[in-house]
Amino acid sequence: MKHLFLMVLLTASLSNHSHAQEIWQTIGRFENGQPVLDINKAQALRNFNRSMQSLTDIEDTFTEVKIVQHLDYSYALVFVGRSHLASFLVRNTGNGWLDVMASTTCTTTECSEEAKGCIPKTGGGCTPCNNGGTCTKTSSDASLF
Repeated sequence: MKHLFLMVLLTASLSNHSHAQEIWQTIGRFENGQPVLDINKAQALRNFNRSMQSLTDIEDTFTEVKIVQHLDYSYALVFVGRSHLASFLVRNTGNGWLDVMASTTCTTTECSEEAKGCIPKTGGGCTPCNNGGTCTKTSSDASLF
């Protein structure tokens, strides 16, 4: 297990790559067809909460982080707070790894039940809430993970 963790860390450090302003970072893999997070969840939650407090006026404490699969087989890394959901775009690299676009997060309280409402888009920005609710885009960096 220790060797797997070291391999994941090495892979993550080697796979950070940038396309324009997008920062992609390996955060997980597929195991038996299911997405699995390989990041330190407690550290990611601490970093994310600290980042949200310094970058936004959103007052919430995020206590859970998970990978969510959408109906079209796209993925998101979702941080769950008491009243907010914040999501990052995740892509399947095609070789068993999952990368997160760490440069943009989209946060909402008003359309978190929508499958495609308030999630990051490739190239930047967030999808709108179908119900007209508020969706907040925040630019961030890979130090979250």
